[in-house]
Amino acid sequence: MIDQAKKLLVSLEDGIKRITINRPERRNSVDGETVQLLLAAMKQSSEDGTRVVILTGAGESFCAGADLAATSEHDIANFDVTKSLRENVNPTILAMRNLPGLTRGILTTGFRAAAAPSVRH
Repeated sequence: MIDQAKKLLVSLEDGIKRITINRPERRNSVDGETVQLLLAAMKQSSEDGTRVVILTGAGESFCAGADLAATSEHDIANFDVTKSLRENVNPTILAMRNLPGLTRGILTTGFRAAAAPSVRH
């Protein structure tokens, strides 16, 4: 059963970690807290025996992107995209790429921009 109070659900079984963005009422859009939870889950994966990561979204959508409703109009007007990518998105992607022994990539249900750099041939 999914606890709707949790924005990110994480399970690990037999080396397979499933990370689910759990905000279906917002089409799994992410706010600052969710981004930080995702980064922490990826970093933890390097220490907990994770061999495969499945990144998915609860309900019918994977992720609608940033949750603009969780941000004030002033913050949106002054948003620094480059800084946000550098401080939030890039560390998460690097954490994915640096997972030791990861089985050739990360399985997703739509997060292709992050998964593509993780696949090495």
